[in-house]
Amino acid sequence: MTIQTKLMQAINLTQQYNRLNAQYSHVSCIDYPQQYDNMESLQVAAGALIAELIKHNDISINGLSQAIENIALDINNGNIRPSAQITLYTQDEFIEYIAQRAKMHHKEAERFENMLAWMQEVDRVGYIETRFILEWENDRNNNSSFYYDNRMSFVIVVD
Repeated sequence: MTIQTKLMQAINLTQQYNRLNAQYSHVSCIDYPQQYDNMESLQVAAGALIAELIKHNDISINGLSQAIENIALDINNGNIRPSAQITLYTQDEFIEYIAQRAKMHHKEAERFENMLAWMQEVDRVGYIETRFILEWENDRNNNSSFYYDNRMSFVIVVD
Protein backbone atom coordinates (compact mmCIF):
# COMPACT_ATOMS: atom_id res chain seq x y z
CA MET A 1 0.00 0.00 0.00
CA THR A 2 1.44 3.38 -1.00
CA ILE A 3 1.90 6.35 1.31
CA GLN A 4 -0.84 8.29 -0.49
CA THR A 5 -3.26 5.34 -0.20
CA LYS A 6 -2.57 5.06 3.54
CA LEU A 7 -3.08 8.81 3.93
CA MET A 8 -6.42 8.72 2.08
CA GLN A 9 -7.59 5.72 4.12
CA ALA A 10 -6.65 7.46 7.37
CA ILE A 11 -8.62 10.53 6.25
CA ASN A 12 -11.64 8.41 5.28
CA LEU A 13 -11.58 6.53 8.60
CA THR A 14 -11.35 9.84 10.46
CA GLN A 15 -14.32 11.18 8.50
CA GLN A 16 -16.36 8.09 9.40
CA TYR A 17 -15.35 8.46 13.04
CA ASN A 18 -16.34 12.14 13.02
CA ARG A 19 -19.79 11.31 11.59
CA LEU A 20 -20.45 8.65 14.23
CA ASN A 21 -19.07 10.88 16.96
CA ALA A 22 -21.39 13.71 15.90
CA GLN A 23 -24.37 11.34 16.06
CA TYR A 24 -23.62 9.47 19.27
CA SER A 25 -21.20 11.42 21.45
CA HIS A 26 -24.05 13.03 23.39
CA VAL A 27 -25.63 9.68 24.31
CA SER A 28 -24.44 6.90 26.57
CA CYS A 29 -22.21 4.08 25.35
CA ILE A 30 -24.46 1.75 27.36
CA ASP A 31 -27.41 2.66 25.11
CA TYR A 32 -25.40 2.44 21.86
CA PRO A 33 -22.58 -0.07 22.42
CA GLN A 34 -22.24 -1.06 18.75
CA GLN A 35 -21.76 2.53 17.60
CA TYR A 36 -19.16 3.17 20.31
CA ASP A 37 -17.34 -0.05 19.34
CA ASN A 38 -17.38 1.12 15.71
CA MET A 39 -15.96 4.52 16.72
CA GLU A 40 -13.20 2.83 18.70
CA SER A 41 -12.29 0.48 15.85
CA LEU A 42 -12.20 3.42 13.40
CA GLN A 43 -9.84 5.31 15.73
CA VAL A 44 -7.59 2.27 16.14
CA ALA A 45 -7.47 1.63 12.38
CA ALA A 46 -6.71 5.30 11.61
CA GLY A 47 -4.04 5.33 14.34
CA ALA A 48 -2.39 2.22 12.86
CA LEU A 49 -2.26 3.85 9.42
CA ILE A 50 -0.79 7.04 10.89
CA ALA A 51 1.82 4.96 12.76
CA GLU A 52 2.79 3.35 9.44
CA LEU A 53 3.03 6.76 7.76
CA ILE A 54 5.50 8.07 10.34
CA LYS A 55 7.49 4.83 10.70
CA HIS A 56 10.34 5.67 8.33
CA ASN A 57 10.26 9.44 8.56
CA ASP A 58 10.94 12.02 11.25
CA ILE A 59 7.28 13.03 11.39
CA SER A 60 5.39 14.04 14.51
CA ILE A 61 2.52 11.60 15.19
CA ASN A 62 0.49 14.27 17.00
CA GLY A 63 1.03 16.78 14.20
CA LEU A 64 0.07 14.29 11.50
CA SER A 65 -2.99 13.13 13.46
CA GLN A 66 -4.13 16.74 13.87
CA ALA A 67 -3.56 17.53 10.19
CA ILE A 68 -5.59 14.47 9.14
CA GLU A 69 -8.36 15.49 11.54
CA ASN A 70 -8.38 19.02 10.07
CA ILE A 71 -8.50 17.69 6.51
CA ALA A 72 -11.36 15.32 7.39
CA LEU A 73 -13.30 18.22 8.96
CA ASP A 74 -12.61 20.46 5.95
CA ILE A 75 -13.90 17.75 3.59
CA ASN A 76 -17.02 17.22 5.73
CA ASN A 77 -17.62 20.99 5.84
CA GLY A 78 -17.26 21.33 2.06
CA ASN A 79 -14.01 23.33 2.17
CA ILE A 80 -12.17 20.58 0.28
CA ARG A 81 -13.61 18.71 -2.70
CA PRO A 82 -13.86 14.97 -2.02
CA SER A 83 -12.05 14.44 -5.35
CA ALA A 84 -9.12 16.69 -4.37
CA GLN A 85 -5.60 15.33 -4.72
CA ILE A 86 -3.97 15.01 -1.30
CA THR A 87 -0.22 14.49 -1.11
CA LEU A 88 2.01 13.95 1.92
CA TYR A 89 5.56 15.31 1.72
CA THR A 90 8.40 15.00 4.20
CA GLN A 91 10.23 18.28 4.78
CA ASP A 92 12.94 17.39 2.26
CA GLU A 93 10.38 16.33 -0.35
CA PHE A 94 8.46 19.55 0.23
CA ILE A 95 11.60 21.61 -0.36
CA GLU A 96 11.94 19.86 -3.73
CA TYR A 97 8.24 20.55 -4.36
CA ILE A 98 8.85 24.26 -3.67
CA ALA A 99 11.71 24.33 -6.17
CA GLN A 100 9.51 22.73 -8.83
CA ARG A 101 6.45 24.87 -8.11
CA ALA A 102 8.49 28.07 -8.01
CA LYS A 103 10.06 26.99 -11.34
CA MET A 104 13.62 27.28 -10.06
CA HIS A 105 16.40 26.33 -12.42
CA HIS A 106 18.73 23.50 -11.40
CA LYS A 107 21.52 25.68 -9.93
CA GLU A 108 19.01 27.96 -8.23
CA ALA A 109 17.20 24.98 -6.70
CA GLU A 110 20.51 23.52 -5.52
CA ARG A 111 21.47 26.82 -3.85
CA PHE A 112 18.00 27.07 -2.29
CA GLU A 113 18.21 23.55 -0.84
CA ASN A 114 21.72 24.20 0.50
CA MET A 115 20.60 27.47 2.11
CA LEU A 116 17.71 25.73 3.88
CA ALA A 117 19.93 22.86 4.98
CA TRP A 118 22.17 25.25 6.93
CA MET A 119 19.34 27.18 8.61
CA GLN A 120 18.20 26.50 12.14
CA GLU A 121 14.92 24.55 12.21
CA VAL A 122 12.86 27.49 13.50
CA ASP A 123 14.28 29.84 10.87
CA ARG A 124 13.78 27.28 8.09
CA VAL A 125 10.13 26.73 9.07
CA GLY A 126 9.49 30.48 9.29
CA TYR A 127 11.15 31.14 5.95
CA ILE A 128 9.24 28.40 4.11
CA GLU A 129 5.97 29.40 5.74
CA THR A 130 6.18 33.15 5.06
CA ARG A 131 7.98 33.08 1.71
CA PHE A 132 6.07 30.23 0.08
CA ILE A 133 3.07 28.73 1.90
CA LEU A 134 1.40 31.96 3.03
CA GLU A 135 2.19 33.63 -0.29
CA TRP A 136 0.61 30.75 -2.22
CA GLU A 137 -2.41 30.58 0.09
CA ASN A 138 -3.04 34.32 -0.38
CA ASP A 139 -2.83 34.07 -4.18
CA ARG A 140 -6.34 34.25 -5.69
CA ASN A 141 -5.36 31.84 -8.46
CA ASN A 142 -4.17 29.23 -5.97
CA ASN A 143 -6.36 26.21 -5.28
CA SER A 144 -3.95 24.51 -2.89
CA SER A 145 -4.19 24.18 0.87
CA PHE A 146 -1.29 23.23 3.13
CA TYR A 147 -1.39 21.32 6.41
CA TYR A 148 1.74 20.89 8.55
CA ASP A 149 2.98 20.70 12.11
CA ASN A 150 4.94 23.41 13.94
CA ARG A 151 8.27 21.73 13.04
CA MET A 152 7.15 21.32 9.43
CA SER A 153 8.35 17.71 9.65
CA PHE A 154 5.74 17.05 6.97
CA VAL A 155 3.48 19.07 4.68
CA ILE A 156 0.22 17.80 3.24
CA VAL A 157 -0.72 19.58 0.03
CA VAL A 158 -4.37 19.53 -1.03
CA ASP A 159 -4.95 20.48 -4.67
